[in-house]
Amino acid sequence: MNILDMIKNILFIVVLILLNSCGSGLRVSQSQLKPIENDFTKSFSNHSFKTSKSTVSSKTSPKLLELFGIPESEAELVSVLFRNDSLELGYTDKSVLKTVSFPVKQKSKGYLEILSVTKKIQIPPFLPFLYSNVDFNRLRIGITNNDELIIDHKWEKSGSVFIFMGGGGGRTQYFFSPLNDN
Repeated sequence: MNILDMIKNILFIVVLILLNSCGSGLRVSQSQLKPIENDFTKSFSNHSFKTSKSTVSSKTSPKLLELFGIPESEAELVSVLFRNDSLELGYTDKSVLKTVSFPVKQKSKGYLEILSVTKKIQIPPFLPFLYSNVDFNRLRIGITNNDELIIDHKWEKSGSVFIFMGGGGGRTQYFFSPLNDN
């Protein structure tokens, strides 16, 4: 085997490695989910008991309300209500009952989706080699057969100017346990 063949083989292996991507962690199959129907209501713990990244303790776990942009709440439970393409979260914070509402899309697979694309600038369109700026945030909400709430959070913040690129992104699934009162 000569040097040229070795270089071709190494390049082939490098290209194969670069074209493969990692999975998103824990996957929940369609058979483990039940569809969220209109007039769905249930209460859940505000702390996730596990994520697709790791198992977490209840003191350091991400909070359900934080995923919806409410970072400083001391609430222990969150009531989730879905009705007429609207998701309403109810919680008690410092003895005051608060509610927050979000427009959602119900997908054919039975989960709800909240999509927020605040910026997506690409020059020229479809092949942004001069300039691009992307700010993407998506929440998918599902219910397991055990009545656990799953929130799949995917985000991306990136940009480029000519050949210089930067940014980050990620995807994590959070699991919240139901309360027995519903």
